[in-house]
Amino acid sequence: MEKSILIMLTNSHLIIFSQDFNMSTEQRRLREKELRRQTILNTAERIFAEKGFNETPMEEIAEAAELSKGTLYLYFKSKEELAFAIFHKNLLILKDMIRQAAQSAQTGIDKVRAILSAYYRFYKDHLYLKSSQPSGNRQYLNRLLGYYFQGDHTNHPYAERCFREIQEIISYIVSALQEGIRDGSIRREIDPGKTAMTYGNLVLLFMLHLAQGGSLVLKGHGYSAEELFDYMFDLFLHALIREV
Repeated sequence: MEKSILIMLTNSHLIIFSQDFNMSTEQRRLREKELRRQTILNTAERIFAEKGFNETPMEEIAEAAELSKGTLYLYFKSKEELAFAIFHKNLLILKDMIRQAAQSAQTGIDKVRAILSAYYRFYKDHLYLKSSQPSGNRQYLNRLLGYYFQGDHTNHPYAERCFREIQEIISYIVSALQEGIRDGSIRREIDPGKTAMTYGNLVLLFMLHLAQGGSLVLKGHGYSAEELFDYMFDLFLHALIREV
């Protein structure tokens, strides 16, 4: 089957995909639709980082993505829905980091340790924007996370998608705990489900808390975010380890 390679540069993202000459019109339409959707997400995330979520109107996102406002609303009915979609995209990144981390370890306790390290890498790479970026614009994703946890928004369809991803992330922790109980590296009396729910959500909320107001949280204590993460993870692991 003959193929061509289509290369597109959009909003500083290089997108490469092969195109079958025999691709049906419907297949091509779906592919173009997904490409446009990703362009919108990348554009919105960049502008939110530069200007802030509340300060960015949908009209500006449409213009930057080279779309009409009407076309943008065909993909996302509101800025809130767009925010959930960006949160969902980042949850997929976190889930993949955790999946790979768990696969790289052997014993159950080592899998838990690797998962916790993946959480911290995600915090540094995706929540805590480096100081070289414009000041005051480092909290856009954190605000989206905070928006997700507001009670009235939990019934939103995109919020439900985010919830499912969080549940999958929790399931990786449950699996690691269960494996640790089987191989003897984790205490037998640990309840894998309750432990995973408690610590999985605690770590996510702690990341959000530090990222939203890290300077105030840490002010006067002399601790760094990394120190607190290490200490929290150490407490967690010591609570799990089976004494020989």
